[in-house]
Order: sequence, then structure tokens, then C-alpha cells
Amino acid sequence: MENYILGERLSQGVFGTVFKGQRRCSGGTSDVNTKEVFAIKEVYFRAPMRQYNNAHGNCYMEEVDCWTKSVGLSLIFRDVIDSIEFASDKKNIPFTVFKPTAISKTDNLIRGEIDKITFDRFDRICKKASEKNVKILIDAEESWIQDSIDSIVLMMMKKYNKQKTIVFNTVQMYRHDRLEYLNDLHNSSKQNDFEIGIKLVRGAYIEKENIRAKKLNYKSPICESKKASDDNFNSGVKFIISNLDKFNLFCGTHNEESIYKIINMIDQMGIERSSDKIWFGQLFGMSDHITFNLANENYNVVKYLPYGPIKEVMPYLIRRAEENTSVKGQTSRELTLIKNEISRRRKD
Repeated sequence: MENYILGERLSQGVFGTVFKGQRRCSGGTSDVNTKEVFAIKEVYFRAPMRQYNNAHGNCYMEEVDCWTKSVGLSLIFRDVIDSIEFASDKKNIPFTVFKPTAISKTDNLIRGEIDKITFDRFDRICKKASEKNVKILIDAEESWIQDSIDSIVLMMMKKYNKQKTIVFNTVQMYRHDRLEYLNDLHNSSKQNDFEIGIKLVRGAYIEKENIRAKKLNYKSPICESKKASDDNFNSGVKFIISNLDKFNLFCGTHNEESIYKIINMIDQMGIERSSDKIWFGQLFGMSDHITFNLANENYNVVKYLPYGPIKEVMPYLIRRAEENTSVKGQTSRELTLIKNEISRRRKD
């Protein structure tokens, strides 16, 4: 552990540009987002990060995520396609992402019905991603919707993850059944000869899940405690990293303890830090001390940039901030790092 000091410094020359990029973060289209991408790109490829750039030129990506119920499913579908086109000629944007309920009728997904329009949209998105060689992350939803999404994504993986890994499903490890899902997916990949892309997260709908389970009188799919969720998350990481012949991992976490476990596991198993099989991701503007230090140690690390209407984006960001405050001591230490950096710059 002493070899990895996450947060020991914030790189000089970075912080002002991050604030500048955040102030611009108000657009709802890729055209507006272009300004943000280049503003953020400046953060990672200006001095003193030049050494990281030369050694690991494509480890940074800017991920665009647009969702809203107010502008229509077909419009958002076209925006997802546009985001893939936008990313395709930018080597620093190897991923993009979409939310299934932003392009599909939720009621149909709840009933387990995969209508022709929904299937066609998933297929066209994944086909475009494959043609443009842009990895596509498919967001997770509530458990009563997720089964339908898992079924569609499995079909997309079988079709488009043959020669390379394009399609990634998001797995929320606060659900106690997700290790079983990963095992089933692994068995299916061996039987059907395809690669698995997994974005591993803890989860975002814990209150909704527990309230619905209590109201409808069924066992909640959520682990009984935070420790159980953490253990499940770590077990999921271990299972995936132990089976990299089939799996590709995108680890979306701001939890330092989990990241320490993962990087130790990578080193102990003799996996190259720069292996294209493993990626780390944090939200733009959050846990920058983690992102910068992972990048400095030559891991694949990305910044995730949500965009869309304020009324849709702000609740999302608030949920993420609340999740981060649940990590004991981490938020206060991050604030201390920020204050120290601001103080240093004032003295300069």
C-alpha cells in the first residue's frame, strides 16, 4: 500500500482549468459539449502532465451521457448516435454512454417486453459503435427494469463483441444477485464465443429499491448492509480480473479503499497497468486526486462528463455527491487537498 499514495498532491497547472470547464457545463447537445471536451482535454495534456501524455496517450476519455424524459425518446436516440460520431475521430474519447430508459418505453421494459423499436435502437447504437470503434457503456436501471436490459445487452454482446469488446453492461453490486449474474454471463461467453464488457459500480437506487420491495412485500434485491455491498463489489472485481480472457472491466468508483484493492490485485496477478482490459472512471469535478494519481501511475483512467438539461443533470450529480460523502473521511480529505492547492496558488 505504501507504493500508492492517492491524493498526495494535486498536479500543478490543473485546477483552474477544471473550474473553467465546470462553469461551461450547461449544454444539452454535442455541439455545446465540444467546448467542454477541449477544455477538459487541456487539463490532462498540458504541463506538468506531459510525461503522462507521452507515456500513455490514450488513457483519457471524455464520456458524454445525455438523458431526459422531456425531449422525446427518438431525439435522445439520435443524440446517442451523434455522440458516437463525435467520439469516433477523437483518440481521447474511446467511450460513450446512454441510459436505456432514455430511448425505450419504460412500461414495456417493466413487463419484460422488448418491442421492435427498442431492439432496433439498441442494435443501431451498438452497430454504429462497432463501426466507429467506440466502446459503448449501457447504464443500469432499477431492478424491475434491469432484467429486460440484461437480455437486450446479452444479444448485443453476442453480436458485436466477437472480435473486440464494444458493448459494456453496467452491473450494480449493491444487488446481492449480481455475482450470480456475472458467473452466468461468463458461462454464456464461453459457450457462445464472445467478449464481455462490464462497467462495475455499487449502485444508485438503494432507497427506491427498498421502498418498492417493502410496499410490494418482496425481498429487497439490495445487500443488507454497506459492508455487504462493499464485499460484493470487491468480489465482483476479483471475479472479473481473474477471468480477463473473457472480461473487460470499467470500474466506476470514487472509493479509495476499493481502488487500493484493485491496483494491488493488478500488481499481484502480474497484469500490465496499461492493459486495455481494465479502466477506472470518476465523475468530472469529483475525486480528481484519485484520477490524477492513477493516471500518473500509468493506469487507464477516465473522466465521466454527464450533460443535459439542468433539471435532469443536477439530481444525478447530487446523488453522486451523496454517495461520495458515505465514504468515511474521504470527502473531508479531498476538501483539504483543494484548499491547500488554492492556498498554494494564491502564494504563487
